[in-house]
Amino acid sequence: MEIKKISTSDALALCGKAESHFFDKKSKDVGGTKLQKAVVAFANADGGELLIGIADDKESLISKERWQGFESIEKMNYILQVLFDITPSLSVKQEVLECKGFDGFVLRLLIERGSQVYHCSDRSVYVRKGAQSLPLPPDRIAELSYAKGVISFENERIPDCPPELVVESEELMSFLLGSRLEQRVFSDQF
Repeated sequence: MEIKKISTSDALALCGKAESHFFDKKSKDVGGTKLQKAVVAFANADGGELLIGIADDKESLISKERWQGFESIEKMNYILQVLFDITPSLSVKQEVLECKGFDGFVLRLLIERGSQVYHCSDRSVYVRKGAQSLPLPPDRIAELSYAKGVISFENERIPDCPPELVVESEELMSFLLGSRLEQRVFSDQF
């Protein structure tokens, strides 16, 4: 992983930045479940940026004290394992931030909007709304699947509908005959 040295003003800006639809920050002690929840929510929505190693605003009024980075890059390994357990697999850009005068390293994750519906290891699905990660019930997961193009109505099976009902329908015959008529008129003109 690349280590990026940032200025004191940039570090303070990150510590003081408000959480939003596209930005979140977590303590270095964040559990795997909370971390997966945040990453999955960003991927299922519009993408976003997640900083790990910056404490929540409630912990300290002083921005610099919120920077509570990892002692070493090796201490970040559990985060990579947590990301690996998200299904389907997700591409996340990682960057390690370091600032002179601030303790430890902060991990910056850039999560792009995904083309699929992503699940945590416990199969739960979240989506980012405002500054929060909200769980999706099964009916909303289906809506998200349609919106992302993972499934389409054209490919859905209709229960209790025999094929003859469609094949022998007036609507299908009208459509097919109309198409043939249009083809003849078009070919006669040229």
